[in-house]
This record gives sequence, C-alpha cells and structure tokens, in this order.
Amino acid sequence: MHRYLKVISATCLIVSTGAHAKNLDKFDVAKCNWGGGMAELTQGDFLAGKPLAQLLKELRQVKYPKPWMPGAAAEIAQITYEGNSREAPATMKAIYIDGCIQHELSK
Repeated sequence: MHRYLKVISATCLIVSTGAHAKNLDKFDVAKCNWGGGMAELTQGDFLAGKPLAQLLKELRQVKYPKPWMPGAAAEIAQITYEGNSREAPATMKAIYIDGCIQHELSK
C-alpha cells in the first residue's frame, strides 16, 4: 500500500482535543487530522531531500476518495517545502492539526 494511502484512510480518525472536538463536526476534525498526516509525510520527504517536483508527481498518482484531497495534498506539500523547517515530522503534524483546528473554530 502506498504510504500516502495510509494517510488518506485516516480521514475517519478523530483527534481527541477535549473541548475543541465538541465545537467541530467530525468532518472538520477528520480533515485536520488527514492534513496533519500529509504534513508529517511531506516533512519527512523534505528532510530526506526528496525534490518537491518528485513528491508532487507521486501525489498526483494517488487515487483519492474525496475530490478535495488532491488539491489539499499538493498545497500542504508546497507549503511544507516552502517553510524550509527542520522540525521533526511528528512536530509538523501536531502544528498542522492545531492550526487547522484553531482555523475551523474561528470560522
């Protein structure tokens, strides 16, 4: 199984964020979790020296179950690479999820 498919299948996961979760619907929480997983994977690729063009090509080959996912995956990859951060992939995942949840709560 392609490693990006593992993240895609994580759309059903719910982030246990205590008070935050009760203010968001399951879709928003799952979307943030999925995006966090993508940020984690792309950060790992960035730190390993994989060129962005190669990563974007791989992401285009993935079959996504939701129509919004291909664009979101490419955008997350682009932003991750442009950030030029040396943070650990798990840290990037946590940062993304927290920022996404805060964004959804502010709507």
